[in-house]
Amino acid sequence: MLAIFIATSIPNNGSGPEKGIDKIYHLLAYVVLAVLAHRSWSLSRLAPQTKLGLAGPLATAGGWALFDELHQLAIPTRDFDLLDLAADAAGIMVGLFLASCWQHRRRNQAGRP
Repeated sequence: MLAIFIATSIPNNGSGPEKGIDKIYHLLAYVVLAVLAHRSWSLSRLAPQTKLGLAGPLATAGGWALFDELHQLAIPTRDFDLLDLAADAAGIMVGLFLASCWQHRRRNQAGRP
């Protein structure tokens, strides 16, 4: 989360990725964030006591994506971009899907449901 915050706190001087290509960076960054959020939530003490499923990691990653876009309103030459938010959301969905598949596979190999 800190890496995303730092990267998006730097004013855009025009030397960054071209429009469109930056969406790939958004997607990849949020795939990683979603996988880490899923892992963190699955290891938390709350996980066995609640039926949150993907709600916790989704709220964490999705909330951060929204916060990140809003915070860019205060950064010179940056702005709130719905397409960035859509790329973030796509990355979150891919990341949560991959993390869920990985967790399911590990449970099956360990003989747990």
